Amino acid sequence: MTRIAEVLIVEDDADWLDIYSARLASPEYNLTKARTVARASELLKQHVFDVVATDLKLLGANTGGFDILEMVREGSPDTQVIIFTGYGGKQDAFEAMRRGAYDYVTKPLDYEHVRRVIKSAIEVREQKLSYLRHASPARKIDLPFPEKFVGSSQVIKDVLSRVTEVIESTEPVLIVGASGTGKALICETIHLASKRKRFVLVSCASYSETTMERTLFGFQKDAFPGAQADEPGLIEQASGGTVVLDRVNGLSLRLQNQLLSVLRYQRVRRIGGAQASDIDVRVLATSSVDLEAYVEQGLFSQELYDFLSDTVIKLPPLAERKDEQTDDVLLVTGYLLDKYALDGSPPPTISPEASDLLQSYDFPGNVRELEEAIRIAILKAEAGVIAPHHLPEAMQPRLQPAAPIEITRSPYPPESFCPREGCYLSDRLDEITRAFDEENYIYLAVGVSTPGWYQSAIADLLAQFNMKIYNAAEFSANENFCPVCQPLLSSRLAIIDISTTASTVFYELGLAHAIGLPCLVLKRAGRAVPAYFSQMKIFQYTDESDLRKSILTWLSELVA
Repeated sequence: MTRIAEVLIVEDDADWLDIYSARLASPEYNLTKARTVARASELLKQHVFDVVATDLKLLGANTGGFDILEMVREGSPDTQVIIFTGYGGKQDAFEAMRRGAYDYVTKPLDYEHVRRVIKSAIEVREQKLSYLRHASPARKIDLPFPEKFVGSSQVIKDVLSRVTEVIESTEPVLIVGASGTGKALICETIHLASKRKRFVLVSCASYSETTMERTLFGFQKDAFPGAQADEPGLIEQASGGTVVLDRVNGLSLRLQNQLLSVLRYQRVRRIGGAQASDIDVRVLATSSVDLEAYVEQGLFSQELYDFLSDTVIKLPPLAERKDEQTDDVLLVTGYLLDKYALDGSPPPTISPEASDLLQSYDFPGNVRELEEAIRIAILKAEAGVIAPHHLPEAMQPRLQPAAPIEITRSPYPPESFCPREGCYLSDRLDEITRAFDEENYIYLAVGVSTPGWYQSAIADLLAQFNMKIYNAAEFSANENFCPVCQPLLSSRLAIIDISTTASTVFYELGLAHAIGLPCLVLKRAGRAVPAYFSQMKIFQYTDESDLRKSILTWLSELVA
């Protein structure tokens, strides 16, 4: 027989208490009423409630609702508390969430919304209790949500609901969302609430293809120069636990295909090894880019995407985590004010003007950007109050939006010809011009030793300017297709990396200069290049940050 949940409603006005009881009634829970803090205290000692919904101000006591919240947290920490506040008080919302309330609702109440919140709170309590009942004593921990993953908007509750659905599953989960939206925390949440022991994070966009292959799959002694001992890869080390493929889009296509075979058949063979070993791993993958678009562009394996996307959890940008009742920017801010309070002192407050700035800002860096802003603002704040001038310059009002980047290319000389095929470019004019007019293509030349993160990082950055990498596979079926001149002529810009000794670099650079195509020349730091390249302006990079800065600097010079 299904247990009926118990809900306690606390309101000091008898008429309103009767109205609340009638309008919030549901066959899914029983309602108990209380008018005072004292009566609520008695009931809490006598019964265990799933949810307590209480007005903030009770019989003239400004903090009556908070008093009840503290009682619940001490006596029945699994019970979820909902605070009713008047006039949408921002500071009350900060304080309610800081003290551990499940949610707050502004008056006048939207009864349908409140019923949804109550039902959601009941589900969260049941999920936590179910987890604690089944977990071993050594594994009993409080679920990281909703306390750690702060948010009360419906969109984030929908996300957490999806999380609870996959906790007990062994199937892959793909978590997607912009940088700073909390993908790592969601992965941690899923793992901690599962029965698996190990948690192994693989940063897929941090190494070259060769290093990444060794890191993922391991190697045997003498498999290559410098392999002095047997070394298990991270996939093998994760057996019996969860492996997180962070920024999985950073893997090369070759490694994607190898990884798919390992994960699908749960067998891994070290580099240089003769036999494969059985493994048991739960796979979570994250991506801050649109993997479906990457698949269409030939940058990501369709088969690996289909495998990983058995379940997809999409994290919304921070700016979209709001509804008529809640703005998560305010709730997260309240949590961060408490988190970064100095030396155990009371958490600072935020002025209404600064609060308005935060609410109107679009947060391209999402929660990570808000966290850094609040951390620094607390250090700058005088008298424990954060004012607008304590916030970053980017959050200050702007008089005029930045102009979009517009790049045009000069016509190329009709007598130009392609050294690869020996054909005159004017012969291909019609088919090439069509692609140039319809798309903002960028020609990207990479070497065989280019890091796995390189191409995805460039694609991610260029997408912000409505540009995309030319995918030769889309056009190579044409019998007259030339892999050098057609992509170059169809593109508005070219990015060519000379860190490789591939002979096509000469074709690409020479043709780009001949047709007047704006061309960014890149070189990986530490790589030697022929002396005749020394006369060119070359941008060097060591990591993804350098690469992004080089491209942005080059683009700004083009439109200056």
